[in-house]
Amino acid sequence: MPLPAPDVVRLTQSLVHIPSTNPTVPEAACAEFVEALLSEQGMPYQRVPVSDERWNVVARLHGGGGPPLVLLAHLDTVPVGEGWSRDPFGAQIEDGRLWGRGACDMKGGLAAALLALLRLRDSGARLSGDLVLAATVDEESSMTGALALSAAGLVPPSSYILAAEPSDGKLLVAQKGVAWYELRFRGASAHGSMPHLGADANRALALAVEAAYQGIAQVGDDDPLLGHATLVVGVMQGGFKTNVVADAARAEIDIRYPPSASVEQIRQMLQAAAERAAQAVPGIRFELDEKTTDRAPVVCTPTSPLIAAVRQAHRAVTGAEPELAGFRAYTDAAVCALRSGSPHCVVYGPGRLAQAHTVDEYVALDELRMFEQTLYETARVLLT
Repeated sequence: MPLPAPDVVRLTQSLVHIPSTNPTVPEAACAEFVEALLSEQGMPYQRVPVSDERWNVVARLHGGGGPPLVLLAHLDTVPVGEGWSRDPFGAQIEDGRLWGRGACDMKGGLAAALLALLRLRDSGARLSGDLVLAATVDEESSMTGALALSAAGLVPPSSYILAAEPSDGKLLVAQKGVAWYELRFRGASAHGSMPHLGADANRALALAVEAAYQGIAQVGDDDPLLGHATLVVGVMQGGFKTNVVADAARAEIDIRYPPSASVEQIRQMLQAAAERAAQAVPGIRFELDEKTTDRAPVVCTPTSPLIAAVRQAHRAVTGAEPELAGFRAYTDAAVCALRSGSPHCVVYGPGRLAQAHTVDEYVALDELRMFEQTLYETARVLLT
């Protein structure tokens, strides 16, 4: 007989205790913990290889051949960083919150989805389609786990796809696209007292970055759910000594964009900014490279049965109608939806996006318990 399923709070604590910080600590220990839990519960699973030390864990309740519901939850977290007032892997409970790296993004969502799967199994309900739980790797970087799921054919075009990511208590029915670029300038070094003899790559980069921040406002239109395109220069590097004109400089650029914008428009804007900077600083050359695979915006079809099922489940558990909104980040669900062609893709899970990736990350205990129930109800409504 399977052991009793753990409480969602205790399960989240157990997951937070296990470091899986991408890229420093592979997800293997966390994946093995999920496999051990599934084995204790008598729940079959499979490994979907991603690389030598990384694999997805996929569990499936078999249904009657109708469209499946795929619950996605990633195993990895971002690194810890400095400045924590609590042990980032202590999973301390205080003030109605569970604290630790990944509590919000998204080991709480993984715990809620796991227990929803087990509860539906234990209900004995006959399902119209499969309920699939996919615990993925590498969501916080290149999303190779989601790509591997798609390559293995585990997310067919008929799928209902739900990422149990932190959704601020809302039902998120649209996701912004993501485009990452690296911009590199090459110049010539010279003594700091004679800058006219060199070609200042740092100056060119500064001019291009300022032009890009201004130019993003002209790309696309405001979207009612997703807002306007945004740009952040996450990394800037240049030069090698205080009194030397910089002969090289680079920036890594993150752009999020709604459906009204395109990667081509974005690239043209960045190209124009770099060209103007190069013209302003004689002797400068530049290169602009896109660093992401296709991560276009994703919008769930408004008449999707998945939206209707989540709304019904949310009402049943909370007594209130969920607010429909957009997600300014990007998830494995969007990757799987794009590659499968499914028009049914939402984000709905415990936590607040503003808490993700922060020092002293936390998730509210009430939200963990609520989303365990609403995810179960969503699966029950959609598949029975």
